[in-house]
Amino acid sequence: MLRESTGLDFSFFEWTMAAIMIVLPLLVIGYLLLLWLFPQDIDSVDEGLRFLNRKRLEVGRMSYDEIIVALVTVVTILAWVFLGKQLGLASIATLAVVALFACRVVSWQSIEEYVNWGVILMYGGAIAIASAWKRPALHNGWPAKPGRS
Repeated sequence: MLRESTGLDFSFFEWTMAAIMIVLPLLVIGYLLLLWLFPQDIDSVDEGLRFLNRKRLEVGRMSYDEIIVALVTVVTILAWVFLGKQLGLASIATLAVVALFACRVVSWQSIEEYVNWGVILMYGGAIAIASAWKRPALHNGWPAKPGRS
């Protein structure tokens, strides 16, 4: 959309370098605020580490589906970073979803159950309306042609 409306575009790396100048100082400020507002009141995290280790052992090894999802996620992120400008972020995301369906990792029922379709339709509708307002209408002579009233 930025490229269509302004002719400008930027890569994921360029966006990251621009954003890091804001993100790093805010991370430091946030860390210092958390230390000031919520001072440390425990001496050791050993009990928490033992709990997490027990949970990890209960879960067991990664399943085939979990490995496929992890691989598709990593490949998608790398494609966004290195190929996003050439292929487009939406195309890469769509290919990732197709890969998950092709590997039978997800089913349409699980997608339907967990996706908030109202939000997707709202954003899609807003983008479509914005694109329609940007372009002149081509039907019914609107906007009026020169010499017509």
